[in-house]
Amino acid sequence: MEIERKYLIKDIPFEPDSYDKKEIIQCYLNPVQKGIERRVRKKGEKFYYTEKSFGDLIREEKEHEISKEEFENLLSEKINNPIYKTRYIIPFNNYTIELDIYQKQLSGLITADVEFNSLEESNQFNPPHWFGKEITYEKKYKNFILASLDKYSADY
Repeated sequence: MEIERKYLIKDIPFEPDSYDKKEIIQCYLNPVQKGIERRVRKKGEKFYYTEKSFGDLIREEKEHEISKEEFENLLSEKINNPIYKTRYIIPFNNYTIELDIYQKQLSGLITADVEFNSLEESNQFNPPHWFGKEITYEKKYKNFILASLDKYSADY
């Protein structure tokens, strides 16, 4: 189970390149089961296949590493546009912030995700001052939906 809150970021008050980062390409695949989204992701030099239940704060997630060949074969099932982003891993108190700076058709979009071990922990979380609006419950900011955009704009 994944418990995750997501925020829009307007300005980053530090240089993110001082943190660990990975280049990510992810593609959503044709669904094979109702209520489950499927995706493949290249993260750095590794490849992953993921299934996630639809939802907001709490979602079921199954992910495993796959080979480059499996990744390339699964791309034949992709729907919509690939998502390109740079992910920075930022320690914050006892949490990890995943700061995503989107590229190409989603250029200008920056989000931050924080995962939690429990719903109680999620409810007690106080985001840093530089976090913007919480978008956990806004479906239009789900990556699955963002992949259908031809171009992102700040008034989205």
